[in-house]
Amino acid sequence: MDNANDLRKLAYPDLVAFVSRAVRKGFEGFLRLADEDFTPDLREATEAYLLRGGKCLRPTLLMLSALATGERQVERLSTAMMAVECYHTATLVHDDIIDHDELRRGQPTVHTLVARRIASRYPRLDAAKVTDYGMATAIVAGDILFGDSAQLFSLLTSHYPCKVVNSILAFQSTELHPGLLLGEQLDMELEMMALQDVTPRMVEKMMRLKTGLLLGFAARVGAALGSRKPIDKCPLAETLGKAAEAAGIAFQIQDDILGLFGDEAQLGKPIGSDLREGKPTLLMVKAWEKATAAERKRLKKILGNPKLAQEDVAFARSLVEHTGALAACQNRATRLVKEAEKAFQSISDDLVRNHLIAWLNSLVKREK
Repeated sequence: MDNANDLRKLAYPDLVAFVSRAVRKGFEGFLRLADEDFTPDLREATEAYLLRGGKCLRPTLLMLSALATGERQVERLSTAMMAVECYHTATLVHDDIIDHDELRRGQPTVHTLVARRIASRYPRLDAAKVTDYGMATAIVAGDILFGDSAQLFSLLTSHYPCKVVNSILAFQSTELHPGLLLGEQLDMELEMMALQDVTPRMVEKMMRLKTGLLLGFAARVGAALGSRKPIDKCPLAETLGKAAEAAGIAFQIQDDILGLFGDEAQLGKPIGSDLREGKPTLLMVKAWEKATAAERKRLKKILGNPKLAQEDVAFARSLVEHTGALAACQNRATRLVKEAEKAFQSISDDLVRNHLIAWLNSLVKREK
């Protein structure tokens, strides 16, 4: 990696582009090591998202958190950046199965991709068997990616104290992994509940666990590595970790807003997907609180209807606007962003601080 001072002076978009290139290049080398042990289907399933590239929000935050400690040996961070992106990718592969999503960023999801390949290879196979095979392979691929993440973190002992690396692995296994899985389970259970029984607090807890926890982990890892201190002995890791968790909730709120009001071409998935899946987003929960009896009756029919019509999406948009749910969610996201920004403002390095705030803005001021 480049000199830390050079990286600090980059414009934020150029910094993200650098991180994205570094992570992708690292994965290309790492994945080649496992090629001979994988079947073609499993290789494709594990590599698909990693090689497509993404926003690299977590690797970028990890690096910035390390730079905030005064770390200047940034070339050593590439393995950690790959590890956190690998973990994130594993969650995406499994999440797409749970949500039955066929597209991610405008391209086929892993289970869909594998199913199409097997259907093309064996055209006489039963459609249900093809679907099951795609999902099963994707589950295995996600599990492998979780293991790859831990393996990558363990390699950090080449450059960092064992006690620091052990604290990262311990946090991953005892805090991050069970917390994130609980968030996924809560997400599914909330869909089973009647909308009137779901509270904003329940939704925010799910968002913190499912989205915020991993962002917080990336910040904690960066600060721990940069300071050469175990996570639980590094005050900056806690400060940045909590800030990133708050940012994660704001990110999810914005994601839900875009899911209803965004541009389908930019999002890479259909508008109204959350409505079709019956997800009680913060938008829907707050709209329900202020809706009339007639509006609630129609909303009940819409939420979870896979054959949602365009006028139903239009109704949902109008409802969240005139009930004030949209404004309430936007205001909540703004408060969370300010909470995170306050923590980032404590960083003494002007360039790193500005990059952290730019990272924060990239979460909530986005169109996709």
